[in-house]
Amino acid sequence: MAREPTNPNRLARDHQPPVDLGEITDALVSALTSEHADLRLRAAVALAKQNNPLGVDVLGAFLRSEDQANEALEALLGLASNPTSAGNAAEVVGARLDEVDG
Repeated sequence: MAREPTNPNRLARDHQPPVDLGEITDALVSALTSEHADLRLRAAVALAKQNNPLGVDVLGAFLRSEDQANEALEALLGLASNPTSAGNAAEVVGARLDEVDG
C-alpha cells in the first residue's frame, strides 16, 4: 500500500500552540488608536467580525470617508445583527445619517 507524502506545512500547522484570543483582541484594541488610518480601520473591522463593539466609534468615523465608508458600514451592519452590540452600531449609523441630513 502506497503511503501518502507528508506535507511539512500541515505538520507545522498541526503542532502550533493554541492562539490566545485575548492577546489578539488586546492588540486589535491597541491598534484602534494608531496614527495610521488603514490600521485603525482593519482593527475595527476585525473586532466587529468577532462581534466585539469596541471599534464602533472608529467605524463611525470612517463613515465620513469616501474611500472606506462602505467597509465601515458593512462592519457596523454586522454588529447590528448581534443583540449585544446592535444598539451601539445603530447609534453610530444614526448619528452619521443625522449629519448627512442636517
